[in-house]
Amino acid sequence: MALTPKPGFHFDPAPPAEALRYLKNKGWKPGFDYRDVWREEHASAFTVAKAMTLDVLGTIRDAVTRALETGRTLQQFKKELRPTLEQLGWWGVQPQLDPKTGETVDVQLGSPRRLETIYRTNLRTARAAGQWERIEQTQESHPYLIYELGPSKEHRAEHVAWAGTLLPVDDPWWSTHMPPNGWGCKCRVRQVSRGEAAKLGGPTPAPPVEYRDWVNKRTGQVERVPVGIDPGWDVNPGKLRKEAVDRVLAQKLEEADPTVAQTAVRDLRDTGLGQFLAEPDGFFPVLVLQEDAAAAIGAQRRVGVFSAETALKQAEAHPELTPDDYRALADMGSAPMLIVQDAGNQVVIVRRGEKLYWAAVKAARGGGQETFVTTFHETNAGQVRRLVRDGKVLLGKWEG
Repeated sequence: MALTPKPGFHFDPAPPAEALRYLKNKGWKPGFDYRDVWREEHASAFTVAKAMTLDVLGTIRDAVTRALETGRTLQQFKKELRPTLEQLGWWGVQPQLDPKTGETVDVQLGSPRRLETIYRTNLRTARAAGQWERIEQTQESHPYLIYELGPSKEHRAEHVAWAGTLLPVDDPWWSTHMPPNGWGCKCRVRQVSRGEAAKLGGPTPAPPVEYRDWVNKRTGQVERVPVGIDPGWDVNPGKLRKEAVDRVLAQKLEEADPTVAQTAVRDLRDTGLGQFLAEPDGFFPVLVLQEDAAAAIGAQRRVGVFSAETALKQAEAHPELTPDDYRALADMGSAPMLIVQDAGNQVVIVRRGEKLYWAAVKAARGGGQETFVTTFHETNAGQVRRLVRDGKVLLGKWEG
């Protein structure tokens, strides 16, 4: 039975700052077909099928952002956007080159129906991502989510069956079943406290997840899609966005000039490292390795990251470290005093400032791309002497 909306931590119709930030921080991804930009890419890139030029894509994105920010209705959105798209030549059925096949085919560009899909899809996913950010911020006081049906006239049978599901925020089920769960889906979640969860009868079992095979005809790949969810919608926009940003950020820093990457890591350290250490989730870039050090351990990326697991271990093993100590970490890869490859095939970087620091860096195993900073702490001369004695010095000379 569907539960009626209640006040509190509900899906607020007002434009939350988190939803706007999600939308504004997206990059750009032109795509001929909606299946060309898939799952994770949607979390970090704004895309509209057949919008192959940045002027068209930018115009649509600006209109969507303005609609969310100012509360424009669907009718206002369509009325304001259509003339501009017509001027840009992106309207009606027109021949267009499919870059994947090399063929020119007649395709539907702008239309009232497409604008409605663009409007509803982007606003719902942005609100869902923003809501997830707020959910994580208030998880301590309201640790549960309940699945509720939205105001649609008709509901998918599976969604009706899920209504009333009450699970902890960190239950894996929400990674695939956080609404919206398909084209036109208006389902939602509500965050509840322990007290309300108890009044509702306590947490429920997670609904069993059944999968079906779906062939992406653009790639030929067979996707495993949960029954009741449209292909490509089996993601949590907010959670996926954060994970995607962490990974894409490290990759983008890797592609940058080392000096640019180093500056970016320092800026990130000053603006976000403290929050990451307090609430670790995903990955966070903390230093940039010199090229010879990265090559020594077979690292695919020179940007070293803290994982959430490492951040938790750091907090437990080295509670004495202060923000000033962590500020030294970002400079260790670019201005080390000593770099040694130890017996465990990891690089140990030693740097002397006001204190003597030790940072261990290791490449991911099994084909992974991340380069992990596995530990960071203050050290002493005796530990460094033993490291030099038992390892292979790659850079510098120890005179302590």
